[in-house]
Amino acid sequence: MQLSFLHFIQKHDLVDSNQKILIAVSGGVDSIVLTDLFYQNQFKIAVAHCNFQLRGNESDEDEKFVQQFCYTKNIPFFVQHFDTAIYAQQKNISIQMAARDLRYQWFNQLINENNLDKLATAHHKNDSNETVLLNLARGTSIQGLSGILPKRENIIRPLLFATKKQLIDYANQNKLSWREDASNSSNKYKRNFVRNKIIPLFEELNPYFEQRFSENIEKLSEVRKIYNYYIESELKHILLDDKIDLLKIKNSISPISLLWEIIKQWNFSYSDALNILNNKNTNSGKLFLSNSHTLLKDRNFLICKDNLSECSNKPILIEKEGSYTYYENKSIHITFATRFDSNLIKDSNCAFLDQSKIKFPLKLRKWQKGDYFIPFGMKGKQKISDFLTNKKLSVFEKEKVYVLLSEEKIIWVVNHRISNEFKITNNTKNIIQLHIK
Repeated sequence: MQLSFLHFIQKHDLVDSNQKILIAVSGGVDSIVLTDLFYQNQFKIAVAHCNFQLRGNESDEDEKFVQQFCYTKNIPFFVQHFDTAIYAQQKNISIQMAARDLRYQWFNQLINENNLDKLATAHHKNDSNETVLLNLARGTSIQGLSGILPKRENIIRPLLFATKKQLIDYANQNKLSWREDASNSSNKYKRNFVRNKIIPLFEELNPYFEQRFSENIEKLSEVRKIYNYYIESELKHILLDDKIDLLKIKNSISPISLLWEIIKQWNFSYSDALNILNNKNTNSGKLFLSNSHTLLKDRNFLICKDNLSECSNKPILIEKEGSYTYYENKSIHITFATRFDSNLIKDSNCAFLDQSKIKFPLKLRKWQKGDYFIPFGMKGKQKISDFLTNKKLSVFEKEKVYVLLSEEKIIWVVNHRISNEFKITNNTKNIIQLHIK
C-alpha cells in the first residue's frame, strides 16, 4: 500500500517533500488511512476536522477521536463547528451542499492563514466509480465519465489508486481504529443509493464489476485528453472574442460536441446545441437564452452576451473637460485644443469637433429609436437605426452604442461617426477632442 501510495503521488505529481499538506479527516477509515500513509512517509502534514453538528453526540465523538489520533502522532490539529442546518436553510440548499460549501471555505482559510500548500482528501476508486454512475444518471459529457481527478487546483486525492477493501485491509493490518458514520447506510442520499443498491446489481452481472469499471474510467481519462486537445485546437479558429463561427463548426468532424463545449460554459445544454445546429429555419436575429447568457444568431455567427452586462440607460451630463466613465471599464475623455493630432484622425476611439458650434453641458446616453443625425460627409439626415444597420452591426453591438449630444443634437455616434454639422473647417479656431479609453 505504501509503495502504491508513493508511486501514485509521483506519477501524478501531487506533492513534493517540501510542501505542507492539510488533510481533511472525518474519522472514517478512508481519511485515517490517508493520514497514516502521509505520516509513515514523513510528509509535513496537518489535519482539519469539521464538526457539522448533524448527528448529535456522534459528531462530538468523531471530533474527540480525530483529535486523540492526531495527539498520539503529534500532528497539528484544527477543528471547526458549523451550524450546517441553519446555513442550508438560509441558502436554500441541501444539507450535503451546505456541508460542502462550509468545509471548503474553511479549508481555504486554513491554507492561507497557516502557509499550507495543498489540501488532501481521501477519495478512492469506489468513490470515483460512484461519481461516474451518478453523472451517467444525471446526464454528462466525456468530462463526467472520467471520474474524480487526482488533482484540481490545490486539491489532491492520493488514494484514487485504492479500493475501499484495500483501505480496510491496510487499516486492520496496521491496527488502525476508525469511526463508522451511521448515515452511510441510509439510502436517502443518492450516493449511498448507488453504493448500496445499484453497484451490487452490477456485481451480480460481473463479480469484478468495480475493478473493470475503474479500468474503463482510466481508459476514458486518456480519451478525454485527446478530446480536449482537439477542442482546444479547434477553438483557436472558431471562437473569436464573443463570436462563434458557425460555418467552421458545421464543417468540423463533430459539430454538436464542438458547439456544446463552447456554450456549456454559459449554462446552455446539449439540447440547445442540437437545436441551434439542426434548426434550418433559424434566421439571423434569432435569440437563444440560458439563465445567465443570451446567444444571438447573426448571419453565420453566434454572438454571446452576459445578461448582467447591460449598458446603463441613465444619461451622463458632461459639464467641462475631464474623464467620464459610462460603461463597464469605458470612459470618455474630453480636452480642449487649438489643433488635433493627425495620427488619430482615423482612430474610431477619437473624434474632433469645432468648439464654437458646441454648447455645454453635453449629454452622453444610449441611442434611442427615432434618433437621427447628419453623418460626416453627407448633407441629409439619417436615422441612427438605419446608420447602424448599414454598418452591419448585430443586435448586441447596437445595444452598446452611445451618442453624445449638444442641446439635444447628436454630435457624435460614439466610436462610429461625427455629425457633419459639428465638423472642423478652415475657420475653426478651437477644437474639442473626444477620446474613448
